Amino acid sequence: MKFIVEGLNCANCATKIEKHLNDDKRINEAELNFVTKTIEIKFAKNTEKTMYLDIVKKIVKSYEPHTKVYSMIEYEQHDHKLFDKKEFGVILLGIILYAISFFVSKGQHLLLFSAYVLVGWDIIYTAFANIRKGDIFDEKFLMIIATFAAVYIGEYFEAVGVFIFFKIGEVLESYALEKSRKSISKTVDDSAKHVSYINPFDQKLITKHVDEIKIGDNVLIKSGERVPFDGVLISDANEFDPSALTGESLPVYRNIGETILGGYINLNKPLKMKVTETYENSTFSKIIKLVDNASNKHSETEKMITKFAKIYTPIVVTLAILIVAIPVLLVGRSFDEWIYKGAIFLVASCPCALVISIPLVYYIALGVASKKGIIIKGSKYLDIIRQVDHFVFDKTGTLTKGEFEILKVTGDENTLMYAAIGEYYSTHPIGKAIKNAYKEEVDRELIKDYMEYPSKGIAYKYNGKEIIVGNASFLEMESSEKDTAIHVAVDDKYIGSIYLRDKIKESAYPMINSIKKYKKHILSGDLKYQVEEVAKRLGIEEFKAEALPEEKLNYVEKLSSDGKVCFVGDGINDGPVLALSDIGISMGHGGSDIAIEQSKIVILDDDIGKIKDLMILSKRVKSMVLQNIVIVLGIKVAVMVLGTLGYASMGMAVFADVGVAIIVIINSMRLNF
Repeated sequence: MKFIVEGLNCANCATKIEKHLNDDKRINEAELNFVTKTIEIKFAKNTEKTMYLDIVKKIVKSYEPHTKVYSMIEYEQHDHKLFDKKEFGVILLGIILYAISFFVSKGQHLLLFSAYVLVGWDIIYTAFANIRKGDIFDEKFLMIIATFAAVYIGEYFEAVGVFIFFKIGEVLESYALEKSRKSISKTVDDSAKHVSYINPFDQKLITKHVDEIKIGDNVLIKSGERVPFDGVLISDANEFDPSALTGESLPVYRNIGETILGGYINLNKPLKMKVTETYENSTFSKIIKLVDNASNKHSETEKMITKFAKIYTPIVVTLAILIVAIPVLLVGRSFDEWIYKGAIFLVASCPCALVISIPLVYYIALGVASKKGIIIKGSKYLDIIRQVDHFVFDKTGTLTKGEFEILKVTGDENTLMYAAIGEYYSTHPIGKAIKNAYKEEVDRELIKDYMEYPSKGIAYKYNGKEIIVGNASFLEMESSEKDTAIHVAVDDKYIGSIYLRDKIKESAYPMINSIKKYKKHILSGDLKYQVEEVAKRLGIEEFKAEALPEEKLNYVEKLSSDGKVCFVGDGINDGPVLALSDIGISMGHGGSDIAIEQSKIVILDDDIGKIKDLMILSKRVKSMVLQNIVIVLGIKVAVMVLGTLGYASMGMAVFADVGVAIIVIINSMRLNF
C-alpha cells in the first residue's frame, strides 16, 4: 500500500523514519522514497486495514511532527500547495524582526529572541522530540548545537541567522525538488480521471470516473483529451499524439476499426471508441505503474551511499567532539573559540545533501527515459546496462521489421501478377509485400477454387488457368537461392520466382555501431541463411539460427560464464531468455505480454535505436553521480577543514549543508536537458 508524505525536507531523517517503520511489528516491509515523497508498505496479515494510515502517521509524525501523511485516495482529493501559508507567515515575521534588530539598540535582544523562536520553533521541537527517542544526530540537532554555541560566545545575530539561512535553504531545496518531481511526472499528472460514457440506450453522454468504465463500453474522447483506455476506433479516422507512450512527437493516423492506445492524445475532432481494456490494464496505466515502481528498486550506488551515511554521521560527530576536547583539555586553548569551531564542523558535516544527491540522479534519469519511450523497471538497471559484456539480439521484430521487401523477380513478366493474385487474401508479411509491389487492381471475381496450404503455398484458378504459388517443396522443385523465395507455376509449368528479404530497421545500423566495443550476437529460431544474411548486413559476427527455446537458454547460460548478458527480444519464446539474462530489453508495441513482463527494460515503440539513447543516458548518470559526490564531499570537507582552522563562519557551514543540497539538485536536473 502506498502513502504520500508532505513536508519531509530532511533526507537523512527519511532514512531514520524508514528504519523505524520496518522495526514496527505490524509492518512486514516499508520503503520510503525521499525523492518521490512516497512510502510503500506491506503490512502484516494480522494488521487491520482501518489502522494502516494511523500507524504510518504516528511513526512519521513522531520524528517529523510538521509533516502531513496521506493515503493515495486522500492525496488525490486534497489541494496541495508547496508552502503552508501559516508556516510561511511565521517565518516571514521572524525574518522581519531579525532585520529590524539591526537598526535598534533598545529591545534588540528581545527582537532577536522572538525571531529565534518564530523561525526555529519547529526545529527545536523536532530535535528534542527525537532526542527523547534516542535519535540524536540529525541536521536539526546539529543546527541547535550551532545556535547554542553562537549564543554562548555572544554571537546573537549569527545564532538567529543560522536558523533563518537554514529555513530559506529548506524552502529553496523543497522548491527545486518539487520542480524536479513535476518535470518528470507530468505525464502521470495529466492522465484523465473522468471520461464521457455513451449510454447505449439513448446515446446520451454521462460523465463517469475511468474506473467505472468496463470492457465493451463506448466512450467519447474530445479534441485535445488524452485517451484513458486501450480500445478500437468506431467513429471517423483521426490523428493522435503518441508522445506519452513512445517519446515521439510525430502524429499517428488511425482508421475506423484500428486500435488506439491509452495515453494517446486526440488531435482533431471528437471520436468514439469501444473500450477493449479497463483503465487499470490499459497500456498507459501499466506504464505509469512501471515508472512509479521503478524508483523503489534502488541501484547499488544508492544503497552504498545510504550505508555510508550511517557510518559517516557517527564518525564526524566523534571528530567534532575531539576538535573541541583536544585543544581545550590537552593544550589549554579557549573553550569559546573551539566550541564555535566544533559547531561549524558539525553543521557542515550534515549528510542530507549526500543522501539526496544520488537517488535524485537516478529518479530524474528514469523520468528522462520514460519521456523517450523507454521504461526502465528499476534504477539499478541503468548501471547494469553499462556493465554488460554481450548484447544478444532476437532477429524478427527486434532487428528486423517483420516486413519483407522484394529483391528481384525472375522469369515470366506475369510472375508478380500471378503471385499477387494468389496472395490476395493473405495477411502474411510475405503476402503483403507481394501485393504492395503489384500496383494493378485484381479482379477477385476471376479467382476460383482458391485453396491455401499452411506453410506451403496456394493453389487457385484464374481465367481458366491453374496457378500454384508457394515455396520450392510445394512446387516440387529445388532452389539454391539463399533468400526467402516464392515460386509460381501456371498449368503445371514453372514460370518464375520472387525473392524477398526481411527489412532491417533503419535505426538498427547506428545502434549496432554505437555498441561496437561490446560482443554482439543474433539468437534466432529462423532459418540459418536468413539469420546469416541479417548478421552480415549489420556486421554482427556471432549468430545462432534455428534455435529452439531450450537452445536459446543454453546459449545465454554459456555466455553468462563469460560476463554479463543483455538480451533484446519481443516474442513469446523470448520470455525465458529475457528472465535469465542479466538485463532483458523487450519491444513494447509489437512484443508479447510475456516478453514485456519478463524484461527489465521496455522500448515502447519498438525502435531498437533507442538502445543507443539508453547507453548514453547510463553514461551520463554515472558522470552525474560522480559529480554530485565530488561536489558534496568536496565542499563539506573544505568547510570543515577551514572551520577547524578558524577561516570559516557559521554561515558557510549552513551553506555546506542546505546550500550544497540545492547545488546537487540543480546539477541533477541537467539530465532533463
